[in-house]
Amino acid sequence: MEEPDDETQERIRGIIRRGLKKDYICVRFIGIGKKGFEKFLLVEIDVQDDLANREIDHSEFLKTGYMTNIVTSRPSFPGSSFVSRMFAPLVNVNEDHVCGSAHCMLVPYWTQKLGENGNGFMRARQVGPRGGELDVVWLEDEERVLLRGECRVVMKGKLWV
Repeated sequence: MEEPDDETQERIRGIIRRGLKKDYICVRFIGIGKKGFEKFLLVEIDVQDDLANREIDHSEFLKTGYMTNIVTSRPSFPGSSFVSRMFAPLVNVNEDHVCGSAHCMLVPYWTQKLGENGNGFMRARQVGPRGGELDVVWLEDEERVLLRGECRVVMKGKLWV
């Protein structure tokens, strides 16, 4: 993950503040994805900023210029390694309920940050209004993330080629 320049970081801090509808947000890290995740923005905020119970102004996330905006923090409750929310209004997804691609960026980040051993199991929770839990593992040698969780079918279709 790459850190943007200071001017971009300050601009993103303002967007996060307005998007999470809070005058002050303690931003701990801002990073941009690499290798297939160049249009992904990851922002870690302090656990005290209560990501789970924030009211969101989704229109603010249009201003980052990134397709996927991931906001994450340590959990304020036991049982999870980290929490997150994902916003992608540029592609008409105000908030994804449990986003697999976001976790492909989150899991290596938190594995390194928490000092896990590269193949350690973690529990992730996406904390939006309809969020959910995932069991996740970063296979560092293979540069792969394994995701496991319950799902609910919300749509079915057929594709003819």
